[in-house]
Amino acid sequence: MVYYLKQNVKKGRTYLSIVDSFYNPETKDTAYETYRSLGSVETLKAKGMEDPVAYYEKEVERLNEEKESEDAQKVSDKAPFKYGGHFIIKSIIEKLEVKPHIDCYILGKMTDFHFDLYDLLCSLIFSRILSPCSKIKTFEEVIPYLDTKYIFTYSKLLKGLGYLGENYSKIAELFTKMTKEKYGIDTGVTYFDCTNFYFEIDL
Repeated sequence: MVYYLKQNVKKGRTYLSIVDSFYNPETKDTAYETYRSLGSVETLKAKGMEDPVAYYEKEVERLNEEKESEDAQKVSDKAPFKYGGHFIIKSIIEKLEVKPHIDCYILGKMTDFHFDLYDLLCSLIFSRILSPCSKIKTFEEVIPYLDTKYIFTYSKLLKGLGYLGENYSKIAELFTKMTKEKYGIDTGVTYFDCTNFYFEIDL
């Protein structure tokens, strides 16, 4: 889409208009549409405009610059992909079947949240595995690219995170209990890895 200034001479007067040119997929050719009719050069000069053609050529240049800027903003610097490196943990959590316990017994009946706390918890767990970062970056740059679409606002994320933190011991107890039932827990040999320590500060 490109704007240009059209000059049409009719009965001794020069009429100006800003025309929008664009590609028509039906005709597979360039199409034209009047964006703005400006009147005649003679009338514009009579109203005090010294050089209507030069003035509106600058206006067309401005419109094209704005259009170019809008098109540039539509091209994201984020690659069009979905994160999937958390699939093993996702599979384990699903097999633990903790969702009904979180929704109904631990959290669901004790809050008035209008969003799924289990989904929020999972999105935070998966995001932490994939790309540890601040809460706002997690919300803006990681959660939207998970293979599952999670729907909640940033304020709800903070509210839910606060509640999850207050009930951390109950959630840890639930996961421990379900892990023991499904897989068993053997702590005979324990490995400790301190190479991936992460410290977060939200400014």
